[in-house]
Amino acid sequence: MLGQNEMQRLYQSAPIQKWHYRFRQENNAQTTLNCWVRQNFNLLYRALHTRLWLAIPFLAIPALWPFYKIGLPRSFDGGLHLLRLGVLDYHLRHGVLFPRWVPEMMLGYGYPLFNFYAPSTYYLAEALHLLGFSFYMAFLLAFVIVILAAGLGMYQLAKDIFGADQRWSALVAATAYMTAPYLLTEVVVSSEP
Repeated sequence: MLGQNEMQRLYQSAPIQKWHYRFRQENNAQTTLNCWVRQNFNLLYRALHTRLWLAIPFLAIPALWPFYKIGLPRSFDGGLHLLRLGVLDYHLRHGVLFPRWVPEMMLGYGYPLFNFYAPSTYYLAEALHLLGFSFYMAFLLAFVIVILAAGLGMYQLAKDIFGADQRWSALVAATAYMTAPYLLTEVVVSSEP
């Protein structure tokens, strides 16, 4: 057993003092970090809570995963939509901003395609094509944008229905809508953005 003087002398030796000082310094740094986290947690929580809609793209990953894994879905009329996009591009490049009659369709007899089929998604894909994407990638990115817009729209609708303070409920509703079987069937099987 060490006496009081020996303990004091051992404590005052250099290695133990360095260890004790380093421990005290690490403990102070950890305490400072804990205080900073505690002080800013409320601010961080409020900032995330008011901008909860920023999580929607991350929550859309399961719905968008087939596009990453297999690309454009092999669907019933996916090729037809790419053809329509090409026809729209041809007419826009020749100065027709809203082609009501498409003479290239129906074996050259023509078809009033954009009178009966909503052209807004084609215009979205065409805008992406004019930015430099290929028809294929523009069509694929249009699907991604439409799914994200569906999630954001459902988030706003649910926030209006449930109340502005129910953001978590709105986020759950947006996630459920983006991964709903109807929406995914329309996108993956029918290839209709």
